[in-house]
Amino acid sequence: MPSKQARKPTTTPSTAASRRPGQSSPPSGSARQSGTATGESDPSFNLVSVLYHALQGADTAARYQQDAQLTGSDEMTDFFEQTRAEYTARAAEAKRLLAKMIGASAGEEEDELSDEDEEDEDEDEDD
Repeated sequence: MPSKQARKPTTTPSTAASRRPGQSSPPSGSARQSGTATGESDPSFNLVSVLYHALQGADTAARYQQDAQLTGSDEMTDFFEQTRAEYTARAAEAKRLLAKMIGASAGEEEDELSDEDEEDEDEDEDD
């Protein structure tokens, strides 16, 4: 009579080492490690992403700070306050850089439009 032992699923060492338990695909965001799907980097996306995650981190740290205050731990309260301040500063810097990038990009578009208007005026004068 055959044995009724449960069979263990077979995995190769390479797949087992590269995955966490219960994980069936690469971690989300891994496709962005070297740029977009086209292989081009996108600094605007990168700044928006850092801004988003910094604000999310600041919000989370503020909630943890409130929890620490409820427990009466001054050390933890101070730690989470410092963490929140660091996230907030990082978000402000990302916001500044993004505004600068958008301003520079808008300025380039205005220059291109001005050049086109001048060309149109030159053509009108030739007629």
